Amino acid sequence: MDIIYEIRRRHSVQKQSISAIAREMGLSRPTVRKHLNTVEEPKYGRVQPSARSLASLKFS
Repeated sequence: MDIIYEIRRRHSVQKQSISAIAREMGLSRPTVRKHLNTVEEPKYGRVQPSARSLASLKFS
């Protein structure tokens, strides 16, 4: 999440262009644009894998 704050700071405080931010941070311009347009931090959550039982597997 520090990347988002750094991108926003460079764009609003330092008045850097999207291209300059992308070049210096090693990101693509669409990624920089996406982070500038986000309202809140992305939420990451783990998805529980489906429970598989050995009974459902067929052994020969």
